[in-house]
Amino acid sequence: MNEQNPIELHTFDCIGCGRCVSACRRGVLRLADNGACRFVVIADAGRCAACGHCARSCPRHAIILRKHDTMKKKFGKLGHILGGIALMAALVAATMWLWNALIPEIIGWKSIDYWQALGLLVLTHLVFGHFGRPTRHDERHHMHEMMRGMSHEEKREFIRRKMRNLCDRERQEDGTTAE
Repeated sequence: MNEQNPIELHTFDCIGCGRCVSACRRGVLRLADNGACRFVVIADAGRCAACGHCARSCPRHAIILRKHDTMKKKFGKLGHILGGIALMAALVAATMWLWNALIPEIIGWKSIDYWQALGLLVLTHLVFGHFGRPTRHDERHHMHEMMRGMSHEEKREFIRRKMRNLCDRERQEDGTTAE
């Protein structure tokens, strides 16, 4: 995405309701129809003022506005990185403290130092992995991976098939039938 286009559309999430098109006062978005269902496309990204009306009106959060990076945002990213490092250091220290408080007394194994506790956490992560279901970002990344290596026509047909399935599911949930 370039600096001219602050809009990020996730057409797999779009249900084609048209609320975002109505909410946009500058004519940036329009509805498209592929024969099976409707979805939103960007008509003129250069007219977008990044006001956020379209994103707020979307019931499925299929529109995300990306603001230009400012110094405050860059420092915010740095703060997140430093906070993550501090959180990891605290987690390692807590693991070391719990191990040294419990394991030598209960099982009789030796106490561990900070770096051994870090290794223990890394090993635990490698063995058990992350817990929980994938996030929506992971699912979108999976879609992009599935389309890697496809020709333009294959990608178009793949997206049309996914959109058709999504529209069919929406119709079933709403109780309406295909025409």
